[in-house]
Amino acid sequence: METELADLKAERTTLVQTMSELENARICLSSRLDEERGMSKKDLSILMSTVVELKNDIEYFQVEKNHLNEAINELKMKNTGLEEDRKALSCQLEDEKEKAERHVAELLEEKVRLNDIIAVLQTESLALKNQ
Repeated sequence: METELADLKAERTTLVQTMSELENARICLSSRLDEERGMSKKDLSILMSTVVELKNDIEYFQVEKNHLNEAINELKMKNTGLEEDRKALSCQLEDEKEKAERHVAELLEEKVRLNDIIAVLQTESLALKNQ
């Protein structure tokens, strides 16, 4: 019986030591879990702050995109107006070119007519000198 009592005391001591070790492990794990939660809270805070920054960036770039789209639309309208002006000027230039060509043709006809008159006058002048 004394042996059984000694065995039970030894087993009790082992169980108390194991229980103490388990309690220390639980405390260590609890402490580590608290640290991890703290780190997770920090990480979550950083993540949330990054999300807010990204949302602000998205809003900013959306506004910039809208401004650029407005500028593009204005430039397209100006380009359309300039293209219409170019077509009108091209037509006007073509008309002026045709007028100039007609005028050159008229001047050439006038030159030929005047050269004919000069030739006649020179012939008559020579005839008068010879008389």
